[in-house]
Amino acid sequence: MIYKKLKLKKITKVIINFVITKKKQQIISVPNSCPFKESILAEAARIKKMKEEEILRKKEERKLERQMQREIATPMEVIPTEEKETNNSKSILKEFQKVIDEADMVLQIVDARDPLGTRCLEVEETISEKKKQLVIVINKTDLVSPENLSKWLKYFKKSLCREAVPFKSSIKPKQFGKKKFSDEEITRNSTCIGAESLLDIVDKYYNKACKNKTNIQVGVIGLPNVGKSSVIDSLNQIMAYHSENTAGDKKSKLIAQLHSKVNLLDSAGIVFENLEDSDLLSNVLKSTVKIETIKDPFGPACAILEKMSTQQLMELYDITEFANSEEFFKKKAHRMGKLKKKGVPDVEAAARSVLMDWYTGKIRREKLNKIVDFHTFQSLHLESDIQYKKNILN
Repeated sequence: MIYKKLKLKKITKVIINFVITKKKQQIISVPNSCPFKESILAEAARIKKMKEEEILRKKEERKLERQMQREIATPMEVIPTEEKETNNSKSILKEFQKVIDEADMVLQIVDARDPLGTRCLEVEETISEKKKQLVIVINKTDLVSPENLSKWLKYFKKSLCREAVPFKSSIKPKQFGKKKFSDEEITRNSTCIGAESLLDIVDKYYNKACKNKTNIQVGVIGLPNVGKSSVIDSLNQIMAYHSENTAGDKKSKLIAQLHSKVNLLDSAGIVFENLEDSDLLSNVLKSTVKIETIKDPFGPACAILEKMSTQQLMELYDITEFANSEEFFKKKAHRMGKLKKKGVPDVEAAARSVLMDWYTGKIRREKLNKIVDFHTFQSLHLESDIQYKKNILN
């Protein structure tokens, strides 16, 4: 204890000596007895003013130099955002063309909640010109009612003369997370429906048109967020496979070998749009435009709001009743805590939040009035599978 007190005294003494010996800032002053005091002060003021003007002059020179560098910058140094997006679209289109050229058969994945909105007419035209076999895979069919699914299958088969296969991807146990599910829910989510009929179609096409080839190349294409990866994963769980990345790019082309006859060619989410006159609203509803690149989010956000009732929006965002979209955005901004200066609600942030909810699936594109019975849903798929096995490629 005595040792600690002595040590503390020494430290205190050192600190006091440091404070005392620290030099204070000296203030230079001219004594009143100096005969040339006024001229000295005037000279000091002039020198001070010259230093300040020199600092301002150098600041302006640096500003002009930076401005000149921006004006004479080469295209490699400054690339406009629109040019970057154009180059990105061209690279994606080039990758798509590669997959189409190498594939003998093409699977176009569409979302069962919006099959027409997630179709690519440009894809189908290109495939028809190259005389490739096209099969439309209606994915996420567990999110729609059996009645709607049945109507869509009839529409694609009779109206468009396209082969369509209903599909429900399986979910791995790790993807359930910490949330607890009943045994029936786990069975419903982990069961893949439609894979056997899809593989049967591929095998029949191979036996009919690709007898001279050792294997058949099947391209998998579609817009972003339609579930291409989940379809391939579900097929891989059924068949033994080996997968590898090519060209050193995981986002470009993936080759998955289901068995000795079938190779799947996967590609990144394809966005086909006219670069000169793109339909922004259509692309936003398809979830194919980056939200941060949308200059005016209110138009697409209002279009999404029109697809839902006032009661559904009130329950989804926990807000009170509103008269129009402008009032909705204000209430949603308050609910999110997005306020500008003086408490003004940030309606633009609220509109972008609606777009994000549409992209991530928080806003369901079809509201079911009742829970679909799993056995009814499975039997509907079974009937569709039998029908397709009878009619496909006849």
